[in-house]
Amino acid sequence: MNYTRISLIALLICSATALPLFADEAEVKKTPDISITLGGALNDGNTDNESGTFGFEIKQKIDTIEYAVNAKGIITRTTSEETITDADGTKHTYDKKETTAKNGEIKGDISRDVNEKLAIYLNATAFSDEMSDIDYRFVTGPGLAVKIVDTETIKFAFELGLAGIWEKQERVSDYYTAIRYKEKFEYLFAKGAKIWQSCEYLPSTEDSDKYLINGEIGIESPITENLSLRLTATDRYNSMPSDDSEKNDLSLKAGIRIKL
Repeated sequence: MNYTRISLIALLICSATALPLFADEAEVKKTPDISITLGGALNDGNTDNESGTFGFEIKQKIDTIEYAVNAKGIITRTTSEETITDADGTKHTYDKKETTAKNGEIKGDISRDVNEKLAIYLNATAFSDEMSDIDYRFVTGPGLAVKIVDTETIKFAFELGLAGIWEKQERVSDYYTAIRYKEKFEYLFAKGAKIWQSCEYLPSTEDSDKYLINGEIGIESPITENLSLRLTATDRYNSMPSDDSEKNDLSLKAGIRIKL
């Protein structure tokens, strides 16, 4: 049996061991936090395009169990002029609109507190990026979270776990296992504004030259009780991208967040 199969079996065993811990019925039920994020950009002149961003998030903590589900994506449409010449030599110019960029991500996390400083988790992420030739990338696995600071205003934690990664780049499918390292930080200001930052590192267990890095930093400022402005910067690094893609992808997004 090769190393990949052994790693996959270990991953499934760890997941099966962790799942029953989430199955206990919680004593306290609370209303989940639900929000949507909308943003856009319009360019005219040398570049003629419009972009739309969207996001959805739901999270809830019930007793010692916490879960979160979020989805986000971006679509860009570019307008270009095309000229058609008739048989009699007459030229007609028209605007042609086409989708030039789109990507999307869906993420789910569930965790259970072991004590005030430790928690076990199970997460899954599905990602697609047309411009980077990533048809799909699915990452899932269990792990342990260590809460360095966990107060009402400051949250700082490290996560360590095992991940299985299924992906298809430039029509080539692949599977490998990785060690998952992640650190995340959040600071909540007195009047509701907040900043956050996270960095995730996923090195392959089979090839030290193959790894993924995902980073994000953001700031949010409230306008009203249910409406706020949000600015985020996301950086994705793939050490082995497709032949026509860059290793690093940086994205800056601005929008409004609506709390439902």
